[in-house]
Amino acid sequence: MPIRYIFCVFLLLSVLSAEAQVNCDTMLPSPANSQYVLPYPAGKTYKIIQGNCPAVGGHANTFALDFNTLTGDTIVACRAGLVIWANDQYADTDWTSGHENNVFIRHNDGTVIRYTHLTQNGALVSANSFVAQGQAIGLSGSSGNTGGVQHLHLQAFRDGTSYDKWNAIPLNFSNADGPLDDQNMPVNGQFYTALDSNLVSVHGHLDVPANLRVFPNPASGIVQIVLHLHTGS
Repeated sequence: MPIRYIFCVFLLLSVLSAEAQVNCDTMLPSPANSQYVLPYPAGKTYKIIQGNCPAVGGHANTFALDFNTLTGDTIVACRAGLVIWANDQYADTDWTSGHENNVFIRHNDGTVIRYTHLTQNGALVSANSFVAQGQAIGLSGSSGNTGGVQHLHLQAFRDGTSYDKWNAIPLNFSNADGPLDDQNMPVNGQFYTALDSNLVSVHGHLDVPANLRVFPNPASGIVQIVLHLHTGS
């Protein structure tokens, strides 16, 4: 076999290998600029029990978040979009890989989020329906490859061409009250409260008028603002 041919094959394989991985050092913009909200209703708090890019485990070398939701807990859409797949036929005691109940939603920029391990009969939306951000789309469970651990597996993809781990992209959330790592990503083992998405999030310096009450959270950098209006008479 000619040396040049061998080199070309090696170069092609190297390029394919380089493409087939995520960059775990990705830096996200501030969550104040995120188009996504947490996948559960305002006021709810859950812990991330498996985060992005751990050294070992199901999320190794990929972006995905597992939240410790319980069976029957409400899951909401992180972003408005079109439901492209929904299934809920598998029992919560069926822990067979591939037997996950899911909802997949595609957004207007082509990105897709999967909401996985829903409970049996727990899909609240159907394929080809449009959902609003924050709309209830399913009920959490433990279907499929969970080992019986109730949780929500949340994973975003750059497009719908592949739902392989190498096509995953990282997320942060505009309404999350909780710590971030130095890449502006949620942290494994930490708790995150979903704030009302209509509240204002301020990152950086803020000049506060006298009729505003400010409630800063140093851990997350999020400031909740309450405006008191006095109309007089």
